[in-house]
Order: sequence, then C-alpha cells, then structure tokens
Amino acid sequence: MPSYRSILTVTVLKPGHAPEDVESAARNAVRRMTVLESFQIGIVRGRPRVTVRFTSIDDAEAREVHAIVVDEVRKVAQVEQVWPARVRAGRSVPLERGS
Repeated sequence: MPSYRSILTVTVLKPGHAPEDVESAARNAVRRMTVLESFQIGIVRGRPRVTVRFTSIDDAEAREVHAIVVDEVRKVAQVEQVWPARVRAGRSVPLERGS
C-alpha cells in the first residue's frame, strides 16, 4: 500500500491547548481511517512543521485523510499552510489536484 504525508505549517496554539494536543489531533485523525506510519514535528525554514505519514489505497483516499488531519489540527492550533504528498523513494511529492 502506498505511503503519503500530510504536511502542515502550524503556528499559534488556540487558547487552552498545549503542543501535545496538535500531535494527538493529527494522530487520532489518521488512525480513524488508516494506518499511521510516523509523526514528526520539526522546524523548517524557521517555521513549525507537522508531518504525518500514513498508508492509503490511492491519491483520492489520501486526500480525504489529509483533509481530516487538517480539520482536526485546526481545532487546536492555527494552520497556515498545508499540502498532501505521496512518498516516492523517501521523498515527498506533492499531490496534484484531481490526480
């Protein structure tokens, strides 16, 4: 089964939430639909980035999982930029719209 990534630039936590809530929201969102392969928080170009890797049967399902991850994380934090990607040879390749 192919691997995908949901990549989010997360900036400000919403009142009453801790950084751990971002991780919980993302992990739980993926686990509702498919297998969570990994979760990572890092700083990329000075911005906090959340990357969730998961399996999916195809690009369409991966987009659905990505949308749920984004919706759930937005409940606990401000999300500035998002993009779904397919993992190819260990690299993230952005999914084209409608592909």
